[in-house]
Amino acid sequence: MNSCFVIGPVKSGTTLLISLLDSHPELALFPMEVKILTHWIERFADDKTRYSHLNDFFLKSSKLKLMDESRTGTADIMNSGRIDFSGFDFKTFEKIQKENSLIPENYNLTGPNLIQKYILDLHRSLSKVLGVAEPKVFVSKEGNHGANYIKEILELFPQAKFLVMVRDPRDIFVSFKVIAEKKRQGVHSPTFKDNVSVCRFVDGNKGKNIASHTELYSEYERNEKFHFVKYEDLVQNTVEEMTKIVQFLQINNLPSLQYPSNFGNRWGGNSSSMGEFNGVESNRLNKWTRELATSEIRVIEFFLDEYLTQAKY
Repeated sequence: MNSCFVIGPVKSGTTLLISLLDSHPELALFPMEVKILTHWIERFADDKTRYSHLNDFFLKSSKLKLMDESRTGTADIMNSGRIDFSGFDFKTFEKIQKENSLIPENYNLTGPNLIQKYILDLHRSLSKVLGVAEPKVFVSKEGNHGANYIKEILELFPQAKFLVMVRDPRDIFVSFKVIAEKKRQGVHSPTFKDNVSVCRFVDGNKGKNIASHTELYSEYERNEKFHFVKYEDLVQNTVEEMTKIVQFLQINNLPSLQYPSNFGNRWGGNSSSMGEFNGVESNRLNKWTRELATSEIRVIEFFLDEYLTQAKY
């Protein structure tokens, strides 16, 4: 099974991209940012970790737990809270993974061999529960965190490919401001802050912010393992952009790639305004021209000039 990792700043459209890939029979993916490799690198990459330890974390503490319909009130409405997991048999998924942990060759795995096997098993188990054939490619959404770990991911999966989302940072900042206002009005969203500043936006969260993606572009723009996807192009020319992605992943081009879904269920979107989508929409472009102050625009354009230039904004 080949591998693909989806990378991109927060609110860059990675969730939309994952949802467009959702129903393709040659792919296996979870419809949210699980950050499997990021968690491995930051938490578990030592010889003490065993298969069962990964199960304990990913099935009980990571976002995979949201697929268990018996759990309520755990989703962040601004993050994974509008994904419809109905019909997914989480208990069977959990059972298969626990059985995998007891297989002797899995039980004794450690280090790189462990995560290489575990991530494949996780996606194979997903395919079994969904009743589809073993996929050609597994897709892992690492989001903004993945930009800091490209070299580590390639060491673990040398044949990996990367889909990197790009979006106008001025529109991204508008989303942060909208979410902050929603939080001040009482919306529960632990992932985001209830107060944002443009200076923190351009300079905070080192290694995982917009600036880190500028460095990623500079290093990998011409690398055949990387395909950069501009959010604005994706929502305005979905067929054309998904055709490019199909060619990059070397999978069949199917009509389902034009219609976002989550485990085959209707995609509700993840708009910061909390509105639900019926499909791909392009009416959320250039929000910054109406909603940002001139001072905010100037700060973003000054400090993120290279990012804006690279993406031809």
